[in-house]
Amino acid sequence: MLPVNTKVIPTEVAAALTTGNATNPSQPNDEAVLVGVSIPPRVRKYLGEKDNKSVLEGWLRGLDADQRQDFLDNLEDVIRYAEQNNLDVIQAVNAYKELKLQKYRTAESKALDAKVSRYGIAGGMVAAVMLIVALSLVLVMLAIERNTRPSLRQEYADEAEGSMVDCRADCASGGYDRSVPFSPSARTNVPDSFTREAAII
Repeated sequence: MLPVNTKVIPTEVAAALTTGNATNPSQPNDEAVLVGVSIPPRVRKYLGEKDNKSVLEGWLRGLDADQRQDFLDNLEDVIRYAEQNNLDVIQAVNAYKELKLQKYRTAESKALDAKVSRYGIAGGMVAAVMLIVALSLVLVMLAIERNTRPSLRQEYADEAEGSMVDCRADCASGGYDRSVPFSPSARTNVPDSFTREAAII
């Protein structure tokens, strides 16, 4: 089934004939492209002979299989209209060919634009999802780092607690560091009178 309506209305052919837009038939083509399609009776009547059949094959060569049958069915309607309205059937057929192929080209262009648009939307959605995932990973890593690393306030509190413990220990020992061994040189700065008085006492 064709995605876009490409049917040529017979009155379009009549208008083309009136304005002189009909063109000459295409050059004959030897390639058989009518295999697998059903040729309507009126199309066979006017284009079933050898020369005209070659012309018809040339027209259908660049079409897809479904387009070929659609082309022939639509051509049958145009020939019927031309007969009923006393139009030149051959000119009507030539005008129809130009109009029909133009509509096919327009339909293909629209289909291509729609496909490109769908790909663009899909690409944008993928990029947005990837961006969200990347931001989520960054936030998770920051949260893990914050939970596993002690806060600066806790570090300062621990350091202050350690300083207070050292101070209390020094005060309790009278300010004397028992880890340092006694040495006579330590008394060199003590006055002799203080030493004698201490001995008398």
